[in-house]
Amino acid sequence: MHVPSLNQLIFQVHSGRAIAIIQIPAVVLGRLLADRSGRRPLLMVSAGGMCLRFLIVGLSFLLQMTINEKPEFYKHDLHKWKDGAYWHSGTFFLFLIFSGATILFTAKLVPETKGRTLEEIQASMTQFPQH
Repeated sequence: MHVPSLNQLIFQVHSGRAIAIIQIPAVVLGRLLADRSGRRPLLMVSAGGMCLRFLIVGLSFLLQMTINEKPEFYKHDLHKWKDGAYWHSGTFFLFLIFSGATILFTAKLVPETKGRTLEEIQASMTQFPQH
């Protein structure tokens, strides 16, 4: 059984507080932005930010693979797959695709709810063909 040291306990307490210090204003800001700009644009912008982040992380895994590559050791591309950098980058590129699909789905099918009553939102959604 591992007993944490005092430094580890202090770090955990401070990191928990740091997360709370950042998270509380972010939630308040998100709530104000949702009320001011609407939920649909906020969803599209946040999904766009996730696309950008997943692209950067996926490319960083690929870049790490090419920098750490030793040409005499890797004779075939199959060896690169064993290291996991391509697998990890592929995971982030898959998340990138889903985030992009979220943007398209929101742009095409999600109605804006800002300043509208529930009846108006329901009426706009019944315009879609039902199967």
